[in-house]
Amino acid sequence: SLKNRDKIIRINFLSALLNEAYSYFHQILTASMLGIRLYTIPFCRDIKLDENSMATMRNAIDCCREEGGVVLVAPEHRLSLELNCKELFYQDRCVATDLYNFINMPQWYDILDECDELLRHNYQLIYAMGAPSLLPQGPHRWRAIQTVFLALALDNKIKDCLCKNTEACTFAKDTLPMEWPSIHFFEGSHLVDMLDDLIPMIARAIINDPPHELSWMYGHVLSDDILQAISDKQTFPSSLQSLPKNYQDDVLALRGFLAGDVLRHCLLKRHRVHYGVA
Repeated sequence: SLKNRDKIIRINFLSALLNEAYSYFHQILTASMLGIRLYTIPFCRDIKLDENSMATMRNAIDCCREEGGVVLVAPEHRLSLELNCKELFYQDRCVATDLYNFINMPQWYDILDECDELLRHNYQLIYAMGAPSLLPQGPHRWRAIQTVFLALALDNKIKDCLCKNTEACTFAKDTLPMEWPSIHFFEGSHLVDMLDDLIPMIARAIINDPPHELSWMYGHVLSDDILQAISDKQTFPSSLQSLPKNYQDDVLALRGFLAGDVLRHCLLKRHRVHYGVA
């Protein structure tokens, strides 16, 4: 019962549905004879908690319980509260303890909407802690993926390979000027067969016509060994150990994207399903 003073009804909605749910329940529960008030806890990391703000949250939830109200939350609001509790442990243990008791009150009675999505194992929120540090060989990695996609977008042999293998991928060949083509791989034996031809083709296109940042590869005396290193994950010619450190980093970055299947992993993802705005 919504009027049970021993429990606080907390309904969990996906963030995309929270505003719509609030409007619907406001019409049905609040703006009606029931007169049930709605509460939200739109918490994020930018909110700095102290004793006063904790008292405000507790008072609001106590009013909700006394009035028989309902709390509407999105999963990132709850997760952010829980992570903030861990972060506060290193800054203000008194507030952290108060927040921990607030989060774990036995009075919470949770109702999950779209529980298959809310309980999905990869639905998580991460707080970065500590000072930021540079990604190891970051510029080489960024340059490598830009080079790979330049080859995918501009090399005619590669585009023909993608276009004819319709059972392994989709490729939007006709795009607007300065627009990247849309590429999506399909898991299966057809993709394996296509990649056996495509990966060496991309590697060869990069070495034969590298961008300015990788111009050292063009006509290099070890170009055959470089080609083998970035297209075949089973071998890494020992002759490449003689390359300068920054050249080795370029080769290893390309090797990861091509021979290491990072490119394949990324292009198996579906836009607006695994990434992008839904």
